[in-house]
Amino acid sequence: MEQLLSLMLDEAVKNRKIIPFKVGEVTLSHTFYANDIVIFIKGNQKTCKNLMNAINEYCLLTGQKLNFEKSSVIFSVKYKSETKHRISQLLNVKEEKYSIKYMGSYIAPKKLEKSYQSKLVQKVKCRIDSWASNQLSQAEKSIMINSVVSSIPSYSLMCSWVSEEAVKEIIKVEKKFF
Repeated sequence: MEQLLSLMLDEAVKNRKIIPFKVGEVTLSHTFYANDIVIFIKGNQKTCKNLMNAINEYCLLTGQKLNFEKSSVIFSVKYKSETKHRISQLLNVKEEKYSIKYMGSYIAPKKLEKSYQSKLVQKVKCRIDSWASNQLSQAEKSIMINSVVSSIPSYSLMCSWVSEEAVKEIIKVEKKFF
């Protein structure tokens, strides 16, 4: 079913009904994971109306419904509050002020707040603490750090800016475990 929605969104982008998010040479309109979707578009009224038309058409074709309670929008810092309010109402979703959580990591239009960065460090600590009682060899510890622990901040770093202090704290935790 998600393939149909993806095709519909791709077609809307191709026909310039939906203007995707663009950074440099990279253009991104949407991404799926299981039954979750993140949509990246230019936040203007025309694009938002066309997005809702595509989603409504998809819902009519498939019988599925959008869960507005679990849906939200996050804006670039350049948007004025009245524009944010108008678009939120048009999409019928709440505005998240700082970030959204997707696949266990926070996505933000600017630097993550310290509290979110602390949660990332804590997530690494908890994962390592769960192995502390095991008698692991240095080779096993190295494998666990490289294959499991390093993936936690790596994914977050792809989504948002994380401070150097948070990265140093994660490295410190890894070194202590090793």
